[in-house]
Amino acid sequence: AQGAQAPVVLDTSWLVVGHIDELITFLPAPTPRGWVAAVADPAGAIALLQQARASGHGAAPVFAGLDEPEFSSESSKLRVRLQPSERSVSSLLASRRLRRANVRAAAEIELALTMLRAETGLTDSEIVRVPVLFAPAPPNLHSSGLLALLPNAVNGISLGGGVYLAPRQHGPMVAGTDLFEQTIRERLRAISLRVSFVEDWFYAHRGVGELHCVTNTLRTLDGALPWWTATR
Repeated sequence: AQGAQAPVVLDTSWLVVGHIDELITFLPAPTPRGWVAAVADPAGAIALLQQARASGHGAAPVFAGLDEPEFSSESSKLRVRLQPSERSVSSLLASRRLRRANVRAAAEIELALTMLRAETGLTDSEIVRVPVLFAPAPPNLHSSGLLALLPNAVNGISLGGGVYLAPRQHGPMVAGTDLFEQTIRERLRAISLRVSFVEDWFYAHRGVGELHCVTNTLRTLDGALPWWTATR
């Protein structure tokens, strides 16, 4: 009934892993289409750090609760360990490599959005920007790709019923509040989604993955109209 549809191809070669779910996911929303695109927002992530510093919280801890924040993957021999002196808002912003990585990520993501707009008619009102901080691959990986420094909230699971599971952020803590988690809650609340944050640092993120990489959802279609018989 729908006819043959050619795939929409997005470039992910700039990422270490190279999965679509590192930069975009589609979430149910009260819109004419019934969905929006949740898109990783590196510029927004840097802006959050800058806002925290400007408000006097440059020393605010990042990676709170993690004694040895690192990425570790036996298969790829990937290891990035952050020393205590590198775990504050100001120290992250002082890194030229980090800033360059996020400028690059933002440019690549905008190219992907240009493609989606052309292929699907996606509009700015159907895009929800989610802060995701990227970092360059460590030297021992011999890769020019990027990976998410903090857990990637785009790489989550929609449970239905207005609930979205996202990886706990371990972002800048200001007055006991994780600024990244607070921002993500606000952005998704605007499309009637409640966010539940799940710890995935040690079993997923540290191995260069997130919730969507290690979990799935099984849904029943009992009583539902088969999609292939629908007229729209």
